[in-house]
Amino acid sequence: MKKATIWVVIFFQLIFNVNTASAEIKSSECLLPASPFQNLSLGKPLAVERLGNRSSARIGVLPFYFSDGIVKKLSEWDKKDYENAANDVEKLSNQKVSIEIVFLPAVKAAETAAEFRDMYKNQQTAWKEMNLEKSTWGFVKRTILLADKDVDFSNIDAVILEGGNIDKSVVIGEALQFFRGSQGNVVQNSASDFFKSVSTQEGYIDNAILLDSHKGVSIIAHEILHNFGLTDLYGSESGPKSLSIMDSDLSSMLNYEKAVLGWFPVENFKCSELLRVLDNSSVENVLTIEDKKKDSIYLLKVSNDKAYIIEVINRGTRSSLVVYLLEQNKRPPITVFNNPKVKFDGLLDLADISSVGSFYTTPDFDLLVTNTTGNSVQLNLIPSSLTKSSLATQLIQKSLNNKAILVSAQPSKKVSISCVKGKTTKKVTTVAPVCPRGYVKKK
Repeated sequence: MKKATIWVVIFFQLIFNVNTASAEIKSSECLLPASPFQNLSLGKPLAVERLGNRSSARIGVLPFYFSDGIVKKLSEWDKKDYENAANDVEKLSNQKVSIEIVFLPAVKAAETAAEFRDMYKNQQTAWKEMNLEKSTWGFVKRTILLADKDVDFSNIDAVILEGGNIDKSVVIGEALQFFRGSQGNVVQNSASDFFKSVSTQEGYIDNAILLDSHKGVSIIAHEILHNFGLTDLYGSESGPKSLSIMDSDLSSMLNYEKAVLGWFPVENFKCSELLRVLDNSSVENVLTIEDKKKDSIYLLKVSNDKAYIIEVINRGTRSSLVVYLLEQNKRPPITVFNNPKVKFDGLLDLADISSVGSFYTTPDFDLLVTNTTGNSVQLNLIPSSLTKSSLATQLIQKSLNNKAILVSAQPSKKVSISCVKGKTTKKVTTVAPVCPRGYVKKK
């Protein structure tokens, strides 16, 4: 099927709420293309070497120590952290991937602690120059090859190097993604020696992580997810924060990140081109969330490297409406839009009727929550050119009227009181509690 035809089909599915699974439309067709300028980006296809292409992975933990240092040993607590990090990634995948952690013998690095510190200080320059002699990437490759003399790397899909660095001025948690060549990869520099996979006696090492010292579970999980193919989302005030482990250190992921790795249900992922949904001459651009209790994605494509993404993310009793702009070649690539009136995290809670009449503002449109009936939610996209118009004002007022009706239709909240008669106490719970005859309300 031609690409243009696919977008047209998906558009009608979005408007008329056709089940994407029954129409055999894969969520991968909704993903943006991966950036040819970035080693990691949120799109398709994943580089063939990334762990996100697999249903299982064996990750080797390789302790290292400097040539002028003492032998590095992992404690049982250290080992448990790696196993817990693997478990966290498995949970985030909805058990679609299994990870085995393998603990390897320690290796003595060629560098001294001082030489390692110099690499840390100059790593950005060495990266730009693609200088393997002076970079942490070169250090990782050399150390793996030193270990290859005594370590069996058979069926190891990624290697985590953990050092015993005690210099607190050096803090390294770095994921390294290698390539076996340019074939099968969209990344332009994938064929360079700097990014070339490490060839051991047992096979290639395509993914690695460098930790100068032991790190916590969430940091380990974050770095492992880089090897799966996810990119960093921290570095700006408009990032997803606690919504993604790739921003903060919590065990959460955006629905779209899960979709990139094939961990999100295809039937809950819909997409269209923005211009097919957003009529700039009308405020009646309607999107419908069929079930706010289900995690979902609506992707509105602007161009090959840019899209608006509307997600519903359920955590406990909260059903968060998340709206952000994904720009593949920007770092960080995600800009989340918040409602400043929501004090908790700026995100509207669709489980709360008060979200009706509220909106997010983006560069191209305001997204207004216009109505909610049962589990269904109606959203309107108001073009930026019409947000101050009388038509928009009327639509917002209509939404507020809908909210008033919904609030009035809600059952009144029950209240409990305690009633006493002598030594006997009774609890009465109702909308307007009254003590039985002979009882008095306990003060």
